[in-house]
Amino acid sequence: VHFSANFPVEPIRSLADYRRALIKRLVVVAMQVRLNVHARGEPISMVEFSHLDSPREACAVCALDVMANADNWQEAVQVVAKEIKKMALFGLSPSELQRCTSALLSDSEQLASQGDRMSNQEQLQFLMESVSCGHTFMDPFQLQLATQLVAQTMTLEEVNEEAATMCFHMAKFGEGGAPMPSSVVLCAPTSVTVKPEEIIDAMRKAAAQVVEAPPEVIVPDSLISKELIAQKMLEHQPVVMRTERIDDEDYPVTGVCARRMSNGIRLNYHYSDSESQRGHLRVTVPAGRIAETGKYKSGALAVGARTMQEGGAMLGLSREQVELFCVDHLIMAEFACNEELLYMEFVFPTSKVTPGENVVTGFEGVMQVLHAVLSGDFLWEEDAFQRAKQAFVQTHQQVSKSMEAAAAEHLLGAMADGDPRFLSVSPEAIEALTLADVKEAVRDHLKTSNIEVSVSGDFDRDELERLALYYLGTVAPSDSDAEQLAVLEKGTAAFTAPSIPPMRMLSNKDLYIEIKDSDPRAVAYVAGRAPNRWGTMADGTRALANRGEGDVAPTSKTGMVKNLLSGLINKNAASEGQVDYRQNALYPCISLMLLQEVLNRRLFSTVREKKRLTYDANFHLTGFERIQGGWYLVTVTAKPEQAQKALDACKETLQAARTWDPITRDNLQSAAYELVSKHQGALQTNRYWVDLMSGLQLDAIPDKNIDYIRDFVPLVKSIQVGDVQEMLETLSIDQEGMWSCIGSSGHTSSDGPAPGEDVDEDEDLHGRSSQMAIGRRGM
Repeated sequence: VHFSANFPVEPIRSLADYRRALIKRLVVVAMQVRLNVHARGEPISMVEFSHLDSPREACAVCALDVMANADNWQEAVQVVAKEIKKMALFGLSPSELQRCTSALLSDSEQLASQGDRMSNQEQLQFLMESVSCGHTFMDPFQLQLATQLVAQTMTLEEVNEEAATMCFHMAKFGEGGAPMPSSVVLCAPTSVTVKPEEIIDAMRKAAAQVVEAPPEVIVPDSLISKELIAQKMLEHQPVVMRTERIDDEDYPVTGVCARRMSNGIRLNYHYSDSESQRGHLRVTVPAGRIAETGKYKSGALAVGARTMQEGGAMLGLSREQVELFCVDHLIMAEFACNEELLYMEFVFPTSKVTPGENVVTGFEGVMQVLHAVLSGDFLWEEDAFQRAKQAFVQTHQQVSKSMEAAAAEHLLGAMADGDPRFLSVSPEAIEALTLADVKEAVRDHLKTSNIEVSVSGDFDRDELERLALYYLGTVAPSDSDAEQLAVLEKGTAAFTAPSIPPMRMLSNKDLYIEIKDSDPRAVAYVAGRAPNRWGTMADGTRALANRGEGDVAPTSKTGMVKNLLSGLINKNAASEGQVDYRQNALYPCISLMLLQEVLNRRLFSTVREKKRLTYDANFHLTGFERIQGGWYLVTVTAKPEQAQKALDACKETLQAARTWDPITRDNLQSAAYELVSKHQGALQTNRYWVDLMSGLQLDAIPDKNIDYIRDFVPLVKSIQVGDVQEMLETLSIDQEGMWSCIGSSGHTSSDGPAPGEDVDEDEDLHGRSSQMAIGRRGM
């Protein structure tokens, strides 16, 4: 449901004008925080309140967007209207004003600190919007100064007066003389019939509700007291230790430090000021859906992670208190689970954003949340579990109704022999789960010896290690000292790598599924077996394993890099054995990434540019890190009558690269340039550094080591055409090994396009691949 009210644009040409604009932003922030509490899946899955100047519409648009259960949309309207009416009648509380003002000040400060790193495109977009709306253009530093000046003068009374003006079009709907929304739009499935009169009636009833002032929520300055941490320090006496897997001597080259807590928790960190005063933290646990076997029911880990996301009560504090603590400290958190990993992700400011003597920094706030979760002080709530179940039911329904997702699920289900761990969680499996099931599945895998924390950001190294000692080191060890020693001695041998399920031998591997859709369209997939990210096949054998008898791995990894760089400098004069890059553990991984890039370009140039059968064709690999084996997937969208031809063209392109049209040096050079450019560009982000570090110390991912960061660029430039061609041979792209599926909303057996008919020329980024990411992407 979309509600909007249009107002005249108020040009910002003075500090007084900017003050009014900042008050509107403050009301939007406060309103969004209140509404987020209700965006829990039933009846509302998403709600967004905004007030923006729109140059396109030549007005300021105050909008409310709600995604709700189609069968219960009236209740969703009542819920949001009730909160908006509270805001209109009672406004913000003093604590809300202070909280939101601090958030805006911190946001402007961080924007100013990154002002000289804004791209030309961002600067130009901001300039165009300012000119079109009649605003005075200000750079981030000027905006920060203006925000600091006017924030000191805002009063609660004038903020609440503005809140009433912004909300009256919904709060007073139906009353005589009250302002009206400019538009109300409701989109629903065809199975749901909604008349205009029903919408108006629902809005009138919602606006007529009797409301009371919202209760004041007390938000703590800190989740954990200093006294409690001091007591735990005495009890556990934690120690931060270095690790043999990653040496500090390599820090000048890699930029990565590795530590291990005395309780078994691993820590990787990288300092970067590319995102000033910002940090990114990820907790990685090798416990994805692949572990949903035996006593762990199907979907237990996936639903368990979502239950943690939906909940939040901990340490004797309510969910609302913890959520507002995160809002105050600008902390964003995500708990999720993919096929092979359970992870927790946090994005946060590394500095203090809220005034006060006892207020902790955003970084310390994240560490406190993490300590509570890992120590078992997180409260597993039944209502959060029910919301998580509802979210997965909706996801399953969306998969079955989406042509692309349904076709991919149909194909993967056939290739994986129906293994539920690689498919969306079924409603039957969801219904069979209990809160005890999901809690047990998650808690059993959150062992301190099984946890790795990776952090990248703008922080002080000594401060980080202090926080790690206080909040990670004081988590009670899951294993005894003897058990930890045994795990360390076994190392990677303690883990048995799971693998993808064996394929069934079917006579018909060309599948078809028809999905109802409003437009005639189709999607086609070609898929088959492939190695995992590290070149391991499903049976445990290694791709590109022929390194020659007598080959010995270099004793010095730093020497390995010098040899690689030396070989690149003297490439023309070097003899064949001078750069032994094939001994590098990263060799299969880089070969696969280059192969993915080459095949993406081949598909784009052949299927779209030459045969003009599609506007989008791409190739990607699942890129599993723990699971042995994987799949490749070619995706091509087309008109229904051209789907089969597009599918055949994709198969021919893959087979041609293996036979009569092999990979050329030009193909490889273009792919290498693209790969290095992406890598070097992504190194400016904290998220990418966390991606690079995650798994470096996990015994469950034995193939990932510091070479992945240190040797990436020199190894990309060392790979030869023959290496990529050899890697292509490990993919099942022969006729017997290929699977395919066409998903269509209409008939697919036409003779093709009419003479002179063309395809969409919107190039966008089609024909280019992205970096291989954790887990299955797009399947």
